[in-house]
Amino acid sequence: MRFLCLHGRGTNSNILEAQLAPLISRLSAQHEFDFVDGELDCRAAPGMSKLYPPPYLCWYERGHPQEIQAAQDYLRSIIDQDGPYDGVIAFSEGAALATSLLLSDEAAGEPRFTLAIFFNSVVPLVPSGSEHLGGSLREIVYGHQDSYLDLLLPEEQKGSATEPEKKAALSQALCFSPKLSNRISIPTVHVIGRRDAFAESSRVVVDLCARDMAQEVFHQGGHELPRDGSVLDECAEMIETAILFAS
Repeated sequence: MRFLCLHGRGTNSNILEAQLAPLISRLSAQHEFDFVDGELDCRAAPGMSKLYPPPYLCWYERGHPQEIQAAQDYLRSIIDQDGPYDGVIAFSEGAALATSLLLSDEAAGEPRFTLAIFFNSVVPLVPSGSEHLGGSLREIVYGHQDSYLDLLLPEEQKGSATEPEKKAALSQALCFSPKLSNRISIPTVHVIGRRDAFAESSRVVVDLCARDMAQEVFHQGGHELPRDGSVLDECAEMIETAILFAS
C-alpha cells in the first residue's frame, strides 16, 4: 500500500518520518510512505526546536473555513499529482485535516483513500462551501476553546480578551459534529495518548468514523507518538489488520 503521511502543527515531514520510523520498521516491507509538508510557517511545536532544525510548518493558520478549504485543495493537488494513495497516516493537525478531507469527500461521493491511521488528532474543522450541512455543524468542541483561541484571537487580544470577544473569535471556525449523518466509511485506526490534552478531540474523530471499521489503541503518553515497544507492536498489528479489511 502507498500511504500519504501528514505531520502535525509546528513540525515538518522529516520530523514525522523520524517519529514514525519505529512503527514503520514493524510493518510489512511492501508498503510505501510519502511524507509531505504543509505550506505555512509557524512557531515550533513544544520541544521541537531543541531536537530538530526548521522549518516548522502547519496546514492552516487559524482554522477559518476558507483556510481549511485551501488546505484540502492543496492535499487534493498532491494526490492528483503524486497519487493515487491507498491510505493516509496523520498526526495531530494533519490528522484533523485528513479527517476533514475524508468527510468532505464522503459527502461528495468521491473517496480518495481506502484506509486512514490517525495519531492524536485535534478537532477536525469544516471547510468553506459546507453550508448545506447546516445543523450538522457546531462550534469548536466545548472544553478546548483555549487551545483554539490561541489561533483565532488577534495577538493584541491574547490574554486580555473578554468573553464576547472570545465567543466572536470561536464563531469563526466550525468543527464537524458527531451528529453528522455521514461517517468515514473506510477502515480506521486511532492512536490516542491517555494524557493528551486533546484526547477528547481524538474521540470525536472516532465518533465520526463507521464504528464497526474503527480500531483504537491507547498509550500512556501525551500529545505525541507512542514510543513503548509493546504499544508499537499493537499499533502495527492493528494497522496490518486494517490493511486486510481495506483490501
